[in-house]
Amino acid sequence: MVKDKRPNILVIMTDQQSAAAMSCTGNPNLRTPAMDSLSAGGMRFEKAYSCNPICVPSRTSMFTGLMCHQTQVEHNDAKGIAAGICLGKCLKDAGYDTGYTGKWHIPHKLQDQEWSGFDFLSATGNHRIDEAIPGACGQFFKIRRDRPFFLVASFLNPHDTCQFARRLSGIKEELMEGEIGEPPPVELCPPLPPNFETPSDEPEAIRIHKQHSKNWERVYPTRNWDEASWRRYLWGYSRLVEKVDTQVGKVLATLRENGLEQDTVVIFTSDHGDGMASHRWNQKTIFYEEVARVPFIISQPGTIAGGVVDTRILINTGIDLATTCLGIAGVPVPAELKGQDLYAYVQGKTSNTHPFIVAQTDLLKAPDCDRHIRGRMLRTDKFKYVVFDHGANPEQLFNLETDQGEMHNLAYRTEEAATLAAHRQMLENWLKENGDDFIK
Repeated sequence: MVKDKRPNILVIMTDQQSAAAMSCTGNPNLRTPAMDSLSAGGMRFEKAYSCNPICVPSRTSMFTGLMCHQTQVEHNDAKGIAAGICLGKCLKDAGYDTGYTGKWHIPHKLQDQEWSGFDFLSATGNHRIDEAIPGACGQFFKIRRDRPFFLVASFLNPHDTCQFARRLSGIKEELMEGEIGEPPPVELCPPLPPNFETPSDEPEAIRIHKQHSKNWERVYPTRNWDEASWRRYLWGYSRLVEKVDTQVGKVLATLRENGLEQDTVVIFTSDHGDGMASHRWNQKTIFYEEVARVPFIISQPGTIAGGVVDTRILINTGIDLATTCLGIAGVPVPAELKGQDLYAYVQGKTSNTHPFIVAQTDLLKAPDCDRHIRGRMLRTDKFKYVVFDHGANPEQLFNLETDQGEMHNLAYRTEEAATLAAHRQMLENWLKENGDDFIK
């Protein structure tokens, strides 16, 4: 039998990791040598965004290549997927050995191999998922095969930041992936970010969601925090990122030990970010940079130039991950998938990239609204446009070149009227072209 020489694909995912939560980005509050090694050995993308900054919708899109309005998985309570073929199934049918380890959190059973396509499964319960992943990956790497493989290593942390926040508010809570200790004196904790305060003209929908969230004392226990509590939160979040980085390092070491490093394309990303105290926000769901922008690295020693940081291309992880993996495998991309092949991009084989990207979110019902509040984000090279379909001040427009902290909303400034109109029109055209029924 002739050995299939197509590259292996290893997708490493964390949960709730902001793009800036790596030391290779210049963050002085943590150290992430494993993630940094991927950046040093490949290309790191600065403008990668979650298609929907909350767990289940984001993950469903990442593994089907479809936007949330197409899968109809628009919030964490979704009970099933209306459309889409799983990436694992596509690659299995294309001749890849397939495996999945760790957290799933998609509203279709991973064990339904006719749909998921994953033959090797090692998804644990809700506790100590991350510690089990390196060993499971090691088992998979040791299998003798003549075909390439597609393996997903899906980690839970730094998602334990949700439990850590509750603990800081006096709620008895166990960290699912193990303890990190108690914060040091507050003066030794990370400083508050420059964009800590909430803009006065922030969309009302954002605070409605926070104030009326079911079980808000568990989901948003930060509502009445002082500055010291936020600094302790940032300390804990940093430790949780470091904790998962250790496990990522073990997976990469096992890959090297089995002589697979040069034959494997490693893609590193996260399903969404975390507020990280910006705008007094923890958790996810909204479109601020800390929440919506995620890490995205492609690494393959000997094939992809190392240490490159791309600040140009716009990435929507929900639709681009699947298309990229299909591109690596040399599989024709179905017409319904609108993603871009980032493997071809890093090799200089294409310059055909998204002119803009769109993200979606589904908030809670407001007291004076009989439906969920929805939002859309449109990101162009320079600007971010956000709009919600309920509440006062529903629009935001930020110049991310001059206002990375998103503190100066330009949507209500007459001098930016033309820019606002242009972004409104781009979003309206996209909604029509893609069958998204969002109405402002």
